[in-house]
Amino acid sequence: MVNPKLKTIGSKLNLLELENISNFKIKTIPTVDVESISSNKYLAKSDDVVISRLRPYLHQVGMVNVPEVWTTTELQVLRNKNSDNGLAAYLYIYLCTRPIQNILYWSQEGTGHPRVPLYIFEQMPFLIPNDKFVSAIKDIVDRVQELDRKSKIKLKTAETKLIDALDLNDWVPPKRVYEIKGYQYGTEETIAQIQVSNFPNFDRIDSEHYQPAFAEIEAKICAVGASRLGDWCAAPMQRGVQPAFEEGGEVFVVASKAVKPTGIEYDPGECTTTTFWEKMRNVKARIYPGDVLLNGTGRGTLGRAGVYTDERPALADNHVTILRMKEGVNPFFVSLFLNSLAGQAQSEKWQTGSSGQLELYPSQMAKFLVPDFSPSIQNELGDLVRESIAARKESQGLIDKARRAVEVYIEEDEAAAFRFLEGKE
Repeated sequence: MVNPKLKTIGSKLNLLELENISNFKIKTIPTVDVESISSNKYLAKSDDVVISRLRPYLHQVGMVNVPEVWTTTELQVLRNKNSDNGLAAYLYIYLCTRPIQNILYWSQEGTGHPRVPLYIFEQMPFLIPNDKFVSAIKDIVDRVQELDRKSKIKLKTAETKLIDALDLNDWVPPKRVYEIKGYQYGTEETIAQIQVSNFPNFDRIDSEHYQPAFAEIEAKICAVGASRLGDWCAAPMQRGVQPAFEEGGEVFVVASKAVKPTGIEYDPGECTTTTFWEKMRNVKARIYPGDVLLNGTGRGTLGRAGVYTDERPALADNHVTILRMKEGVNPFFVSLFLNSLAGQAQSEKWQTGSSGQLELYPSQMAKFLVPDFSPSIQNELGDLVRESIAARKESQGLIDKARRAVEVYIEEDEAAAFRFLEGKE
């Protein structure tokens, strides 16, 4: 274990936090200004294993694949003494297994913010197999990291091409102003002080809706040809339903936290039954392959979109809106646009509610302007997103395979674990 304190100060650094790890993988490593964070950070290097110690991300595990990254105190850094990255890869998967996850779960201390104490990691049993099995697990982890890099490159390429096509590459947002339809007011003046009667024939009186940045972005979209998002849908947009959760249910429930640009990430604990799925009142919440899912509630997740690519039955909860696209509209392109600068700006423009509970309703989503690119351009950009999602999905499947192999080793023996890896069990 290693926790070197941050000593030097630079202009920017890579910072890994709890929310950057999910499904036992590091998803992103954002760059932040060093002046904006405290000095209580810890250094992790390539092939170090990091594990979260605090809810709601308790026990999430990742393996660092960059030269170095700073972490917060809620992440424990584990480093192999002899710098054997094969053993590091095995440790990474070992910590993902159900037996070790159970140990960590029952080792939590505290009530308000339960966490795993540091001494648990020092006392945890660590079963080390022979070099051949360690090497087999390392090969899988290497492939996982290769697929993750490919996924990120594909998605970044698509994002860059879209921004270039919209001429937003060098765009600088104008200064925010406080005005409604030309009526300007200072920050100390509230909406309540403005007479609605002064502004007939429009239904919004909040200045945020009329920010110049939104108008400039919409002008960029119109310059390449624009349509309304609602016109691209084969059916009216529908929000999901409040699910009746059932542990071990056959139908996945897709909540806001599961909808991400990199694909839909399921929570195994959030399922419902086929009986609930079959009820007529829940038909509107059914999700099918190719549907675009758009978050309609919450700060941080509002306006985030993803494409459902699974064949298994799933339902959207009541915070997620289903967009079923017309024939000829590439859903991966739509998802890419909605997650882009231009799409997120429109989510911000049309959102309603207070800071505690932001909402984006289907009727507002339908008004979004989308670039009316030709099918060939949509497919070019959409295919990059689709390939990115496919690579990440394959990567997650390999993590699950490696994890199960190590579980078989823990529960039975090496021979059984090898049989599982070779598909003989």
